[in-house]
Amino acid sequence: MDPDFLEMPAFLLSFNRLAVKISTFSLLTRCCVELSPVKTALFASDNDLWSTFASFLPLHEMQVFECTFPVCLSDERIESITLAWPNLERLVITPAAAWDILKIDPHTEATINSLSHFAQNCRKLEYLAVPVQVHSPLPDNLPDLTFFAHPLHTFKCTLPGDLVDLNGVAVRLDRVFPSLTHVSGNFRTSAWEEVTRIIREELQVVRAPARVDLGL
Repeated sequence: MDPDFLEMPAFLLSFNRLAVKISTFSLLTRCCVELSPVKTALFASDNDLWSTFASFLPLHEMQVFECTFPVCLSDERIESITLAWPNLERLVITPAAAWDILKIDPHTEATINSLSHFAQNCRKLEYLAVPVQVHSPLPDNLPDLTFFAHPLHTFKCTLPGDLVDLNGVAVRLDRVFPSLTHVSGNFRTSAWEEVTRIIREELQVVRAPARVDLGL
């Protein structure tokens, strides 16, 4: 076996055990996790990494969770996060670039459809930063007018990559979270600023009369 290859690094195994112990503190509401390996590149399987992350999900009172961790999220995994943590107010998940993740289907990355799970299940969420494909198709089930009351005001895409269709990204985000005031990403600040402008000065302005009628 290549000495530089570790299917499950020893420190990741230790970290998993620590996560399991932390999960016994059922009333814990805030948690910050940063896994920064010393090596420039480490290898681990997708299932092992998700298993470690999922060890925190029994903390059902979680309100603030921030992590820099090499986990790949699918729509199904994001749904499990939202169901486990309905009281979330702030969630930040930043993928760690120093890892090579094995045994992952490149077509299973979280799509913008997954954001609807936050809209439906995390009604207190105000700040969201997650790795999702913002250019994926619009959600199949679009929110109805009652979702205009959702408090999310800030969204950040932590998945690396450039923006191509600025109007399309703005429409997609606005249809899921119609109260956004700021959106950003890890690349091309000016492009994300334009997305924010489209949302606030075009899409929300057009919808303003409906919000007034609903008393929102």
